[in-house]
Amino acid sequence: MRLRILILLCCCLATSAMATEQVRLQLKWRHQFQFAGYYAAEEKGYYREAGLDVKLIEATPDTDVVAEVVAGRAEFGVGTSELVVARQQFPVVALAVIMQHSPQVLLAHATKVSSLHDLAGKKLMIEPHASELIAYLRAEGLGGDKIQIVPHSFSPQALIRGEVAGISAYSTTEPYQLRKARIPFLSLNPRASGIDFYGDNLFTVERELESKPARAQAFLAASLRGWEYAMGHPDEIIKLILTRYNSQGLDADFLHFEAAEMARLMQPELVQIGQMNPGRWGHIAETFTSLGMLPAGTVLDGLIYKRATPALPGWVLPSAIGGGILVTVFGLLATLSIGLSRSLRKEVGQHQEALHKLGESESHYRLLAENAHDVIWVMDLASNRFTYISPSVERLRGYTVEEVVAQDVGAALTPESRLIVQQRVTESLTRIAAGDLSARSSISEVQQPHRDGRLIDTEVVTNFMFDEQGRPDRILGVTRDITERKRAENAEREAARLLEQQLTEITELQTRLKEQAIRDPLTGLYNRRYLDETLPRELSRAKREGYALSLIMVDIDHFKHVNDTYGHPAGDEVIRVLARILSDGAREGDIACRYGGEEFVVALPRMDLDAAMVRAEKWRLASADFTVTHGELVIRFTLSAGIAAFPAHGANMDTLVHCADVALYRSKNEGRNRVTSHQAKEHSDAD
Repeated sequence: MRLRILILLCCCLATSAMATEQVRLQLKWRHQFQFAGYYAAEEKGYYREAGLDVKLIEATPDTDVVAEVVAGRAEFGVGTSELVVARQQFPVVALAVIMQHSPQVLLAHATKVSSLHDLAGKKLMIEPHASELIAYLRAEGLGGDKIQIVPHSFSPQALIRGEVAGISAYSTTEPYQLRKARIPFLSLNPRASGIDFYGDNLFTVERELESKPARAQAFLAASLRGWEYAMGHPDEIIKLILTRYNSQGLDADFLHFEAAEMARLMQPELVQIGQMNPGRWGHIAETFTSLGMLPAGTVLDGLIYKRATPALPGWVLPSAIGGGILVTVFGLLATLSIGLSRSLRKEVGQHQEALHKLGESESHYRLLAENAHDVIWVMDLASNRFTYISPSVERLRGYTVEEVVAQDVGAALTPESRLIVQQRVTESLTRIAAGDLSARSSISEVQQPHRDGRLIDTEVVTNFMFDEQGRPDRILGVTRDITERKRAENAEREAARLLEQQLTEITELQTRLKEQAIRDPLTGLYNRRYLDETLPRELSRAKREGYALSLIMVDIDHFKHVNDTYGHPAGDEVIRVLARILSDGAREGDIACRYGGEEFVVALPRMDLDAAMVRAEKWRLASADFTVTHGELVIRFTLSAGIAAFPAHGANMDTLVHCADVALYRSKNEGRNRVTSHQAKEHSDAD
């Protein structure tokens, strides 16, 4: 009977241990690499290890992910940066950011549109919740009735057939479809106007965090672990999607394209997957405020899951804490070691005092030495051999007392340590002969060979003993095993080295991220955001110090023809060449920026209008003489430029940029391939 009860109890415990909690994750679209991390967490057993049975729910075009989670039809969801807006009405909480940059872009047919402003008055197919694209259009002066927005069909076919001028799209998806259809397209990214939203965001509601905090934490940790695995093993996860999650009938080429684009947006080698920055969320909220979707002064309290927002990559805090603990522990060990050394010296002194008081009694000497844990020995200086060694030597080195006594003292040391000891003994004898009795005692660290081939780190405290004539004839020594102490010291040094290395890597990553935020990836020049931040400061300095500042706006002539004739890669090469021309000969303090598309703006502090005209003319001539080679193609191009100067044409950034743009427009109208400065009449018209 007892046996049956025991078996039943074991079965109940086993069943309980194997039980898992069921949770649902509402995706924002149908299965594809966009959700690879969750597939990896399921396939590799990370969810099971966390005690979770996770159901992944696909979305349709009509699915409102936030509504599904708020209503309790799913515990977790994958949402957009509109969580900022949803937070004002629902208790949603962002757990982690998967994509550091949103994949949402505007795609336009390159044969019909050469820049964002060509979309004015045309039909655009924009999906719901594409707020960043609406903000992008408004920032570029295309808000309100300047464009026609029509419902999205969630297919690029309307763009291919020419029914619309542009569509909202994901840079991870539709560009692949257009390239496969051999359709030349223009990708317009909101980041060109400083609008930088997060991509897919893992979120839940406060109800889940309050009622099941451990479950939410376990789900988040397992999901991020899955994402790390997926981004490190994309080929394996692509095969998994094709086998188990291919509800859309996708092919491997598409999934490889999507994986590569996601890696660019996630930047897993630079930013820890899941990292959120309160400042970025604040910037997103400001954008929504500008759209009228949030009231001014909106507070984001409660939106960000605090455990998921480290200021630095996640491994830094544990490493720093661990390093601190190691330093503390090793410091304590070092203190203890010093104490032990002092105790050892005191012990040796006590031994000597005992020997003196007992008249070097053999019986008392052996009673003391042979019961000590450390190795106590006496060495005869004349024969360089041990005359006594305690039995603990066998525990230390594996050799018996008889074997050690039969050997020369040098056999008890490594060659390097033997040399150190010989030098120390010679130096001490010289000092003693000169009357320096402080040289009688010393402490050394040496290595001794073990019978099994290992090297033992030891600390040796020695004291010279004297014959009846007062001459040193023997050395009394105490040897202690410090292998563990040395190992601890080495571990401390390695921990300090690793911590320093990690801090260096963090500094380098921060520098690279800062550069990415202000640099155009194609040309390496500054981007428009940097110009917007820097030019007002330069103008303020020019006003204070009373010097001129010129602004040159440059545009490649007939650039659309270059793209249509030679293709976008060739067009990109032309843009890079022009960027190098603008950079050549630049002075320290000149600010060259890619303003957008094929337009560039160069700010020239302490340069008046005449000098700026000379500079721009040099660029024009250099461009006309330059031949761009792209593969087997040979391309020539010209540029047009418009110039405005402070204070003659304006005292603020907006006015100067406008005046330079007007001058550039006149260069274009008058035949291109020319440099034009802003005219007084134009200036008055602009005012």
